[in-house]
Amino acid sequence: METVLSVRREEAQQRIEKQIEEGNRLLSMIPLQNEDEVEGFIQKKEKWHGVTCWVLKSIFTNDAEEKKFDNTKTMFLGSKPSLSPFADANSFSYMQQKYIVDKVNHYRANIGAGLNILSTLLEAINESLIRQEADIMPINSKKVCKNKVFIVHGHDTLRHEVEAFLRKYSLIPVFLDDQVSKGQTIIEKFEAYSADVGYAIVLLTPDDEGRKKTIVEDTFPLQARARQNVILELGYFIGKLGRSNVAGLIKGEIEKPSDYAGVMYISYDELGAWKSKLKNEMSAAGIQISEEKVA
Repeated sequence: METVLSVRREEAQQRIEKQIEEGNRLLSMIPLQNEDEVEGFIQKKEKWHGVTCWVLKSIFTNDAEEKKFDNTKTMFLGSKPSLSPFADANSFSYMQQKYIVDKVNHYRANIGAGLNILSTLLEAINESLIRQEADIMPINSKKVCKNKVFIVHGHDTLRHEVEAFLRKYSLIPVFLDDQVSKGQTIIEKFEAYSADVGYAIVLLTPDDEGRKKTIVEDTFPLQARARQNVILELGYFIGKLGRSNVAGLIKGEIEKPSDYAGVMYISYDELGAWKSKLKNEMSAAGIQISEEKVA
């Protein structure tokens, strides 16, 4: 049965690397001095083993790799020495220490065998020797188009002004609601049509109102806010494109998201000064801006 990844290659690499790191951390605890330390070590080893089995089960389409790893777990069959009335104290101490060493070596070998399997899997994934399911190929595998700009917007008509501005410079504005759905959910459609854009402009317009629940209305009136989907998509593009490839165009006095410090915010104005600022930001981000078209 072929081993196939059920998650994206990068995710599988990260998960296996984490378990390798944890396994090596366990080995660094050795040598152990007494039975209490050994028992604590075994408990951590068992937890690592269980988590690793779960990880392997979750990143592959079958349980073949999980079973290989699970087979590295074997029981220690050594007998714990007991102190008899006739036993020599030195001999008993030696047997007790030998028991601890043998037990630790047994579980160290278990961990080593498991790490060998994980390292082999990681190398195979890194070299693309393990196939990835076609239906979970990375959504960002498309080539980024430096002339495509995704526009996130609420209900305000500012979107039309921004669209006209982009077209003047031969840029391609992408609006989610203008694209065909092809049976996709909203999030699937969003991921599909944002996959190859090089820049995102987020229009923060006063479409909603809100305030902290515990604040008295007479003292602190409702504040203008952008719609929730706009804030969500702002965060998405910061994660996908990086802050330098995202600009927020603010219209009016609205509440800015507190967790998005470092994002370029540009204030909209009727005279159009925002256009040159936005053009400069996009140009600095590598967006291919052509000469302005003459109307």
